[in-house]
Amino acid sequence: MRLADPRLLRVYSQHASLVRFATKKKSPATVGFSGKLDPMCDINNQTFEHKDGGRRHSMLKPDAPLKTYLHEDARTLYQMLRRGQRVSKHGECLGQRVPKDDYTSPYEFITYDEVVARSEEMAAALLSFGIKPGQDTRIGIFSANRPEWFLVEHASYVHNMVNVPVYATHGPEECLFIVRQSAMPFILCDTVDKAESLVAQADRVPDLKVIVVCAPFDCQLREDGQKRGIQILSFSEFEQRGHDFKKVPPTPPKPDDLASICYTSGTTGEPKGVQISHGNIAAVHAIFGHSNMTHDDTVRYLSYLPAAHMFERIGQTAVMSVGGRIGFFSGNAQEVLDDCREFRPTFLITVPRVLNKVYNKIYDQLRFSILKLGVFNAALAYKKALLSRGIIRRDTWADRMIFHKVQNLFGGQLTGLVVGSAQMNPDVLTFFRATLGCVLREGYGQTESTACGTVTLEGDHSTGHVGPPVTSVEMKLLPVTNPEKEVDASCGEICFRGPIIAQGYFKAPQITAETFLSDGWLRTGDVGRFDECGRLVLVDRIKNLVKLPNGEFLVPEKIEGVYQQSPFVEQIYVHGQGDRNELVAVIVPDKDYLINFAARELKIQEESFEDLCTDRAVRTAVAKALRELGREKGLASFEQVARFYFTEQAFTVENEMLTPTLKNKRPIIAKKHKMEIDWMYTKLEVNEFRETHF
Repeated sequence: MRLADPRLLRVYSQHASLVRFATKKKSPATVGFSGKLDPMCDINNQTFEHKDGGRRHSMLKPDAPLKTYLHEDARTLYQMLRRGQRVSKHGECLGQRVPKDDYTSPYEFITYDEVVARSEEMAAALLSFGIKPGQDTRIGIFSANRPEWFLVEHASYVHNMVNVPVYATHGPEECLFIVRQSAMPFILCDTVDKAESLVAQADRVPDLKVIVVCAPFDCQLREDGQKRGIQILSFSEFEQRGHDFKKVPPTPPKPDDLASICYTSGTTGEPKGVQISHGNIAAVHAIFGHSNMTHDDTVRYLSYLPAAHMFERIGQTAVMSVGGRIGFFSGNAQEVLDDCREFRPTFLITVPRVLNKVYNKIYDQLRFSILKLGVFNAALAYKKALLSRGIIRRDTWADRMIFHKVQNLFGGQLTGLVVGSAQMNPDVLTFFRATLGCVLREGYGQTESTACGTVTLEGDHSTGHVGPPVTSVEMKLLPVTNPEKEVDASCGEICFRGPIIAQGYFKAPQITAETFLSDGWLRTGDVGRFDECGRLVLVDRIKNLVKLPNGEFLVPEKIEGVYQQSPFVEQIYVHGQGDRNELVAVIVPDKDYLINFAARELKIQEESFEDLCTDRAVRTAVAKALRELGREKGLASFEQVARFYFTEQAFTVENEMLTPTLKNKRPIIAKKHKMEIDWMYTKLEVNEFRETHF
C-alpha cells in the first residue's frame, strides 16, 4: 500500500475534520425519511422481568397482556386482504415484470379488487372438484413466488382451508413426504417438471386428485395424469372453472384456526410441519405498531425470499394488511437487484448472505483504487458518526457523492429493511445502516414462533445482539443440560411464549411434546444470553457448539461470519470436532478475485482456476490473509482455522447444502466433504503445512 501517495494523504487529512463535522450538534434535514430516530423505550433498559420469570419488552406495562394484533379488523388473513382493499381505496396489489417489445420489463399490477374477486372464484373452483371446505382440507402450493401463489393461498382462506407450501427447491423425497403426510387433494405447480414428478409418483400420493400448472404443457401430461387418476388443468382453466361454478357464501376463518402448515426447511432430518394459525400471524404484525418505518398504502415490498418460508409470508401479509403493493421478483435470484431497481421498493426483508455478497462486491471494486477506497471510507466514517447520534439520513454530501450508488442498488427508495434467518456480521450491519440511510432492524425467530421473537429497537444502532423480545412474546433462558454442550453460566437455551407460538407439529405428537412445553414455552434449541440492556445475544444452535479437548468452546457460525468478509471467500463452512484441537474449513473461493489476485500480486497468469486452488503460493497468501483478518476481528488463536480446502462446487439450495433462506446445512456439508475434512486432519496430524500458522 503506497501510504505516501499525496492524493491519499489529502483524503486522510480531511478525514478527521469530516468526522468532527458530523458529530457537531445540528438539526438534521428532513428530506424523505431523514431525521433523528428516538427509541420508543429506554435504550439502556429494553426488557423487564415479569412476575412469572419471563422477560418482556419494556414498552409493555407490567400487568398488560402481550399484544395479539395490530388492527382490530385484520385478525385473520382473510380479513387482512379485505382491509388492504379498503384502505388502499381499491388500489394496486400484486405486480410482476412483463417483457415488452422494446426489451424493457416493467412491473404491471392487478388491483386489490381483482385479487379478492379472483381468489373467491378460485375458492369456488376448489369446491367444484368435490374438495370439502374447512380445516381438514389442505391445499398445496409447489411454486416459486408469483401472483398465482398468492391467489391460491387466499382462495384457501375463503372456505377456511389450510394451505401447505412446498419449497420450490425441495428434493423429490421431501416433496412426496409433504404431499403424502398432509393428504392434500390439490396442488399448484409453477413448472411442468414438478407436475410430471408428482404424476409419476401418483401411487405414493393417493390423496392427490388435481394439479394446476402455471406453465404451458402438452397433452401428454394431461393424458398421463388421467391414467393415474389425477386431473391436470392450466391456471386459466382453473380460474374459468371457478367463474362458471355456482358461488357459495364464504365461510371465513377465525383467529385460532390454522392458516398454514409450514414445513421447516431444516438443516437436518425430515421436514416437520409447523401449524401456524391466523392469530399467530396477526400477533407478529403487532411489531409494526411500534415502528417509525412507513407502514401504510404507500409501501412497496419486493417479494423474493421463498414464500414457503414464514419470514417471507410475514412481509407479504404485513404490507397487504395496510394496502401496500407487493412486487414479485423475476424468478432469477441473480437478478434480484435488477428487480429492485425496476420496482424501487420502500420495504425489504432479506437475509445476511444477500447483504454480505453486496458488501463484498462493493469492496472488491474499491480495493483496486487506494484513492477511491480512502474517499469511500472517509464518507463512511461521516455517516457512522451521524448514526452514533441516532440520525438516519440520505441527503448528505456523502449520499449525493458516493452512497447514492449503494442506495440505488436496492432501488433508491428504501425506508425500512429487516434482516433475519442468521445473525449479521456487525461490520456489515453498520455499513448498510450508514450507507442506505434507512431503518435497518435485525431480528431473530423460528418457524415455530412464526418467524419472529426478537427485533432490534429503532434508534439502537449498536451491534452484537438481536434486540429485545417483541411485544407479542415473552422470553426466558433455560439451562443447557447436555454435558457435552456445557456453556457459560450467563447463557441458556432460548425459550419463547405468547400468541406468536405455533400450534405444534403436524402429526408428530412426540416431538411436539419435546419442543412445545405444557406450560406454553417453546424450546428453540438455540443458545443465547441477555446483555446489560436486556437485549438477546445469540450464541449458536446447541447442536452446533463445539467443545475442544482443551475445554474451549467454539461457535462455528461466528467464525464463518468473520472469514466471510475476506474478498477471497465466497462461501465457507468451518468444522470442529470434540476430539480435535484444530478447526478446518471448506471454502468456496471468489473465482474472479482469486484469478485477479494471482495475476496481479503473484504474477501467476497461466494457471487455470482449478490449478490456482491447489497452488502453494496462492494458498499461502490466502492463509495469511485469513489469519490477519481473524486477528483484526478478535478471533482467539484456537478459533483460527488451521487448514482449509478449496472447492469449486458452491453451496446451493439445489445441492441441499443451503436451506431456502441460505443458511449452511452443516450436517449435509460435513457429510459431502467428509473425505476432504478427514484428509485435512490427517495432514495436521503429521504437521504438514499448517496453513494459517506462520
